[in-house]
Amino acid sequence: MFFGCGEGPADPVDDPKEEGYYIYVDREVIEADGKDVATFTVKDQDGNVISTEANMGKVWYENVANGVRLDRYSTGFSAMADGDFEFAGIVSGTRTVNTVKVKAQNRKKYEVFHKNVAVFKLTATWCTYCPAMTTVLAGLDEETADHSIILACHNTDRFSVPYGESDLAAALARHTGATALGLPTNVYDMAKLDDARTVSMVTRNINDRRISSPATSGIKVNSFTLEDSDLKVSASVKSSTGGEYDLTCAVLSDGLVEPDGHAVDGIYDDVVIAANTVNFLTLASDTKFSLSKDEEMTREFQFSFGENAPSQSQLSKLSVVVLALKKGDGGKAVVDNAAKCGYGNTSDYVYNE
Repeated sequence: MFFGCGEGPADPVDDPKEEGYYIYVDREVIEADGKDVATFTVKDQDGNVISTEANMGKVWYENVANGVRLDRYSTGFSAMADGDFEFAGIVSGTRTVNTVKVKAQNRKKYEVFHKNVAVFKLTATWCTYCPAMTTVLAGLDEETADHSIILACHNTDRFSVPYGESDLAAALARHTGATALGLPTNVYDMAKLDDARTVSMVTRNINDRRISSPATSGIKVNSFTLEDSDLKVSASVKSSTGGEYDLTCAVLSDGLVEPDGHAVDGIYDDVVIAANTVNFLTLASDTKFSLSKDEEMTREFQFSFGENAPSQSQLSKLSVVVLALKKGDGGKAVVDNAAKCGYGNTSDYVYNE
């Protein structure tokens, strides 16, 4: 996970022999907390600093292993995963002669469980701009995608899920304090609403949640089955710190079709088709619970579809997203962690190594 931040000089140069640019780093070991920063500097062979503020638009830093560059104007590297990383500098297309290595460590010290940010995509089939957000979310890099779960909540169309006097999309916007709902918009962990529509900004929003709100709980899905016309879910949550939680969930479907919609081929994925509205946006007094450190709680959920029960062919397109809720700033419920599981499958707790 890469962030651009930090200041500080590079270490002295060891007598460069080759003409060109050289990269230096002020720290070779950082904590994998997303905050500790290794700062880069680029100099030419004569020791002149190239990575000045005036030149930063021309200077990039690239992860050698995968070719991914840090954000434009980045000056340093921070991580939310343990690992050994290697970076090169690039000045106006010219690569540095050398590379530098940074080791990130101790992620489990800051977060025991793998954190998934719940990204609620507020959208609609009638929204002409919404397919662009779908493209952005599909374009997230592997690391970011591995730490996010997308729930498409539709507003005032036939895929909308009723919630109170409106629908779930509108309720999520109100929950974050918004006075109006603009589409497309993402709500991150029920804590932040933002209409950013670029991969870099959405990535930053997801990473901000990972840094500011590391998971204190893990989730596993014990079962997800259809009995008669009812979808039944069993899920468990375990706390790594102790605290007050609530457990809720939603059922999602891929491959829903709206011929008049603006999505490619009119096909919509990750669509929330049912939600446990009793406690979806709140730690309800009769469902919330306290856990001690390493204590586990199991909950059962049931969604009744009656005559509209999914067919056997539809079941393969269903998944369940289970959310562990806790109190955020201002006392409102926010998502501590999330887990996703396909129909008929189970999932276990995922720990940081």
